[in-house]
Amino acid sequence: MQIPVPQLVRVNSALEVVPVIPDSRVEIWDSFLSLQIKETTRRSYTKALADFCLKVYTDLSISDALQGFLSLSQSDALHQVLTYRKILIDLKLSSATINQRLSALKSLVDYARKRGLCSFTLSDVKGLRSQKYRDTRGRTVDEYRSVLAEIDRSTLLGKRDYAICRLLWDNALRRGEIVSLDRSNFLPQESRLMILGKGTLELKPIDLNPAIVTAINDYFLVKPDSNNPALFVSNNGNRLDGKDIARIVKKYAEPVGIDLSPHRVRHSAITAYLDVSEGNVRAAQSLSRHQNLSTLMIYDDNRHQLQGKASKELGSLLE
Repeated sequence: MQIPVPQLVRVNSALEVVPVIPDSRVEIWDSFLSLQIKETTRRSYTKALADFCLKVYTDLSISDALQGFLSLSQSDALHQVLTYRKILIDLKLSSATINQRLSALKSLVDYARKRGLCSFTLSDVKGLRSQKYRDTRGRTVDEYRSVLAEIDRSTLLGKRDYAICRLLWDNALRRGEIVSLDRSNFLPQESRLMILGKGTLELKPIDLNPAIVTAINDYFLVKPDSNNPALFVSNNGNRLDGKDIARIVKKYAEPVGIDLSPHRVRHSAITAYLDVSEGNVRAAQSLSRHQNLSTLMIYDDNRHQLQGKASKELGSLLE
């Protein structure tokens, strides 16, 4: 079977990976990607699989590489993937990046095997151990207040950016959750927002404080009419994407000398809430929408800097 695969194209002097659009037949590559819930997942899987082909099968086209790979025996396939894993380790990529690329490869193989298009499994290929959220302390309340002070709230873009930055902090939203918002998701009379959480297809309500409701209403009062249903749009009326949210945060953080990203704002907000609530992890879990409570314990441990305190106590024993 001919397998549609990603191709490298040059856009604005940079190489980007895009999938080939298949013909009238529903081919494995297209159907595999269609199973992924988020567009960001489809893009990352596309780039990861193209990276595997280019690094392991250096003398073959991506199309030939993928077809050849899926036709391998169990032992040969494991050899190829472990070779790829070693290449990534030698490049000193982060554990998270390596695991993401291996996960994309394993997902495609699982899908192909279920379709009867390959005879092997990659279940024996293990990812690298990684520690998520190694530094979750983020920025202080005063530092983030100084970032907000940089926003000119008398302008259309200022009103938009202020509402976005408050959502990042007050509700600890992820940037993906913000860009997926539609105008219909905002329920001002109920002080609620319907969000599409991470890895879900169903909208979930979250409560908004009065400041957030006011900020979004202020933006709506001057927001031009648009056929785009998105809650937050660019100057040309297009829905903002994740990179736009990152640029907005950076725009106001740089003048006050702060290195900040949307996800670090989220870290900062969760840590600040744990401080003000004296470690109410259950409420922090409701705020952050982390499914695993142990993730919140990492925030709480980092907040107390337990490792540093233990190290100081041990050092004092020697003095």
